[in-house]
Order: sequence, then C-alpha cells, then structure tokens
Amino acid sequence: MILDWVPGHFPTDDHGLAYFDGTPLYHDPDPRRGWHNDWQCHIYDMGQHHVRRFLVNNALYWLDQFHIDGLRVDAVASMLYLDYSREHDQWLPNADGGNENDDAIATLKWMNESVYHYFPNAMTIAEESTTFPGVSAPIYAGGLGFGFKWNMGWMNDSLRYIREEPVYRRYHHDTLTFPLVYAFSENYVLPLSHDEVVYGKGSLMGKMPGDEWQQTANLRAYLGYMYGQPGKKLNFMGAEIGQTAEWDHDSQLEWHWLQYDRHQGIQALVKASIAFIRRRQLCTNSIAIQQGLNGELKTRQISV
Repeated sequence: MILDWVPGHFPTDDHGLAYFDGTPLYHDPDPRRGWHNDWQCHIYDMGQHHVRRFLVNNALYWLDQFHIDGLRVDAVASMLYLDYSREHDQWLPNADGGNENDDAIATLKWMNESVYHYFPNAMTIAEESTTFPGVSAPIYAGGLGFGFKWNMGWMNDSLRYIREEPVYRRYHHDTLTFPLVYAFSENYVLPLSHDEVVYGKGSLMGKMPGDEWQQTANLRAYLGYMYGQPGKKLNFMGAEIGQTAEWDHDSQLEWHWLQYDRHQGIQALVKASIAFIRRRQLCTNSIAIQQGLNGELKTRQISV
C-alpha cells in the first residue's frame, strides 16, 4: 500500500487547515509564497517550524498507525522551486537570490531522514518532473534522501509511442531509447499510476490503437517492455487484467473481463513477468551498464 501524500499544498475548505485559528497559521499570507494559482489552494509555509513538525509527524503517523508500505510524495517540483508555474513578478527569491525553496528542501530531507530512521523497510517516492539533481541520492551525499523517483519522462514518452499505429512507430523509436540515457541517474519507478487512468484519460487498454485483438496484443507488448526496462515497476489496479473502462473510485474493478481468454492472457503475462524478475533478479549490478553509457565507474547497485 503506497499512500499518495501531498505535503506541498492544501485546500481552502473552512473545516481544514486554512485559517485554522483565524489566522494564516499554515500558509504565508503573501500570495507570492502562499498561494498556488494553478490549483487554487494554499501552499504550506515551511519556513515555520510548527508547519515542518506537522508535516514530518504526519508522514510518520501514516506509517505508524496504518502500516502502509510507503509514501508517494505528490508535486515535489512545485515545492522545490519558488517560481514554479509563476511569472517573473509573481514570486520572491530566497535569501541568496535564487529560485530554490530552501525551506521545502530542508523539510523533505527531514521527512526522508525520519521515515527511514523509524521505518527502515518503508519507501518514499518523489513525483518530481524536473532535472533537480539527487532526488533519490542519500542526504549525506547532497541528495534529498528519497528512496525512489517517479520516472515521468519514461511514462510520457512510452505512452506516446504505444499510442501510435504500429506502421508509424518507426519514426518515434527515440521515445523508447532516450529514457535509457538517464535510466541510472536516479533510483527510478516506472509509473503506470492512477494519474493515467482518471479524468477522461481512459484506461490503459483504451490507449492502445486498433481493434480489440490489436489492443490486447499492444497492451501485452507494452507491459512486457515495461518489465524489461531498468527501474521499479508500478501498475495501477486494473491494468493487469486489461480493464477497458477508466478507473472509478465509486466502483469495483471490472473482474468480469477475466472470463475471456485475452484478459486472462494479460493477467498471465503480468504474473509470469513478476515471477521472472523475482527469480532472476536481472540487472542487479549496474556497473557495466553505467560504464557503457557514460564512461564512469560507479559502484551503486540498482535492481530492476
């Protein structure tokens, strides 16, 4: 169980944290620091120690009381940069005149350090869409201390490729090869997550081109490609049986599809792929691969 945890911003509901005691207790009253225009919500003021304590303890609370396996931290990029999605006159620089949010960076490091101290078998995953360095590097090495980073580039590129009709894919092979250029720069998770099957985006099966037979074949090929790609694998529920409808939190999964052979085949492929990786532990040692990509000798161990 991985919880989608949002420490960057919070809604304006009267029953929530907004003006909790009648004052802007959890956000900066200056909209250049305390208001997110894209999502129309408040931003946590991590320059305040009580806010930092609240967030770090909230992360530990979920792990301690609900025994979840990890935290997927949402919208990390919006936390790291003071000018995220803002015009030049809509943000204030940090003490050094830069655009990095030093308070948020310190809070994320504290959160990661605390989680791995008290729950060493848990995981923290950053949903971070920029090239900010060292997201999943240890804090002592200058990183943010996350266990993993959401590989949004791979997700967007690979889905764009698989949507193409097979006859046109020869012109888009770069979208498959480019993710290998940076595959070992972070500890990546390959995310086919809830974000890709909600709000009108359709199901994973629905993204495949062609008729039912071709869609099924394309989905099997795509899942097989993902399981062979370096990085941890994440499938949102329903993908493993080839659900055809977009995910609906008010309904159960479409288990009835498993009465058909083609959906049984997708499920069997996912089972076999997971079993194969567990049995073989492919690419446990990344040294040779990293030497071939950039000529550097690194001793970091990365498993698929």
